[in-house]
Amino acid sequence: MSAWTFEGIKLPGYEGRVAVVTGAARNIGRAIAEAMREQGAQVALLDMDWQGEDLLDDPGMLALDCDVADEAAVDAAISQVEATFGAPSILVNNAGILGPAGVPNTSLEEWKRVFDVNSTGAFLCIRRVLPAMREARYGRIINVGSNSGKMGSLSGVTAYAASKGAVHTLAKAVAPEVAKEGITVNALAPSMVHSRMTERPNMDQYAKLVLVGRMGTPSDVAYAALFLGSSAASFITAEVMDVNGGYYID
Repeated sequence: MSAWTFEGIKLPGYEGRVAVVTGAARNIGRAIAEAMREQGAQVALLDMDWQGEDLLDDPGMLALDCDVADEAAVDAAISQVEATFGAPSILVNNAGILGPAGVPNTSLEEWKRVFDVNSTGAFLCIRRVLPAMREARYGRIINVGSNSGKMGSLSGVTAYAASKGAVHTLAKAVAPEVAKEGITVNALAPSMVHSRMTERPNMDQYAKLVLVGRMGTPSDVAYAALFLGSSAASFITAEVMDVNGGYYID
């Protein structure tokens, strides 16, 4: 049984499609992958931190080890998806790492690694799937950014915030290139969502600022991703959608 349920939601554009979700071993990425599978898509889950997680027994879901910062690894993973399910028409760039807090505590190597995974990884995945999307004249690309990419970081994770700002802008930059080819490119900006990244000291003080009065769940983000990944969202592109319960208003 899925850890997240999306009963009652049926959106067009998933049945028979192939979706790729990065950073999908757990939390937000896993919720998005399971939601898209429930909608009828065949889903490839890419991650490099499965940590002995049970193998997926659903023939419509494919779990692959992949470091999205490695161009060869991305090419190999997408090639395996194509051989198993066919060409992806939905891509969710969710893979991300946090990095250290504060500029003085961040080495150049750490800075580069955060950008390699969070930003360059999204670029590599987009570049790899675009040719087939262009040929099919259909595609949905969703970059999972962060509220920190809009407002900076109150908790001092500077590299993370800067890289997520790049993730947002990447969506806005790619969208005009492919808009007339049936491909939309959008980003999500979640905040205050229960995940490994929010399991840190002093998070309660920020959670109190959420207007709806609670922390978000992976399902909250997955619902937003479901809509943007559907054919119902064909008139939305180059958008950064907030999923933050009113924590940040712009």
